Amino acid sequence: MENKNILIISEAFIKGGSGKATQNIFEFINSIYPNTKLLIPFNKTKIKNIISYYNSLEFLYYLLFKLLNRILCKIISTNNFYFFNKALDYPLFNLEKIEKKISSFKPDYLLVLWYEYILDYNLINKIKNKYNLKVVIYPFDMFGFTGGCRYSQACRNYLNQCKNCSALKKNYSRLAENNFTKNKNLLDKIQPKFIFPSGFAKEFANDTKISSLTNLSEIIHYPIIFDEKNNSQSINDIKKKYNIKKDEKIIFFGAQDLREWRKGVKNFQNVISLLNDVYLKKDNIKVKFICVGKNSKKIFKNFLDKIISYESVPHNELVNIYRISDLIIIPSLQEWSSLMMSEVIFLKKTVFAFKTGSSNDLIIENINGLIFDNFEYDKIAKKIIFFLKNNKLVEKNEKNKNLNIEDKIQPNVLKDKFIKKVFND
Repeated sequence: MENKNILIISEAFIKGGSGKATQNIFEFINSIYPNTKLLIPFNKTKIKNIISYYNSLEFLYYLLFKLLNRILCKIISTNNFYFFNKALDYPLFNLEKIEKKISSFKPDYLLVLWYEYILDYNLINKIKNKYNLKVVIYPFDMFGFTGGCRYSQACRNYLNQCKNCSALKKNYSRLAENNFTKNKNLLDKIQPKFIFPSGFAKEFANDTKISSLTNLSEIIHYPIIFDEKNNSQSINDIKKKYNIKKDEKIIFFGAQDLREWRKGVKNFQNVISLLNDVYLKKDNIKVKFICVGKNSKKIFKNFLDKIISYESVPHNELVNIYRISDLIIIPSLQEWSSLMMSEVIFLKKTVFAFKTGSSNDLIIENINGLIFDNFEYDKIAKKIIFFLKNNKLVEKNEKNKNLNIEDKIQPNVLKDKFIKKVFND
């Protein structure tokens, strides 16, 4: 296998789902191509092959810019908190800074991951021309395929190049169309190779028609890398740590920030209320919920006897929670892709989720989970109870059916895809 010099650029690293996904992708590709380097802002890590810097003044400017952007979004938008007006974009990086940081390293490929505030397509095009390299875009959300929305909610204006943007007030709606056109023109110049973390993401990008190349893209789910320490504790020891009794069933759900509408946690409260007030009492099933996410204690203050909640936990501990859980709920209403989904499927856990992100790719109905169209509270509650009582999803569960679903996230399969489909000439 020919070695390649890969430069990865991402805004996030280690923290949150996008940060952990970045870390996994970097470590995975670095295991294939040792000349892989990751360029990230504002991180003091000294991990080999990671190029970063921490400049206090620039970091302050970065935070102020993000705050200003949020304020402007609220002024010019109607109800879409995720709209980002790229006419006011400020790429934190510039070509001179990148040249200085990577020094004598001459990349063959640029792999772009999370890039909302640190890069734009104009800068990516400059990097491409400067180093005469090939560009691969592996996006973490739909930001670069719309007129500025990270998550489109029910809006479908991206089918029409973001004309008449419903997220912006009338006087500003033209901005979205201008941003979309600018992105489209720049992508025509860059001619990148796209890879997407889910079928949902690829379908969305194809629908926008922002580039004819999206149709040729590969679907590559996030690589899963677990610390070997995760297997050192027994299931019983982990349960004791959380004060969970042997006869108690465990349901886990969570997100980095539970306040986001798209995470669906506020809707899921209604399911928990039904379970708590009706079904669990009726069927006398002992259940403990474990929830991890920002604001969890405030949101679930009325369920403290049933819910073990944490604002955040280290990733190793999160994996231990997966291991002891009987059922994983991922209530996201809109998701580009879910690292949690890949992780729990990799661990062969039963998952309930909605028709978004990687659920259609990784869940086989009635075999390893269920996919719901929307929040039908009573239906979901009844399905949860049936599973907890019977340890299966339907009366005749095809236990011996060959899933092959894990093949989509097995390291050897992903490695083969990166070598043959992504970093090839």
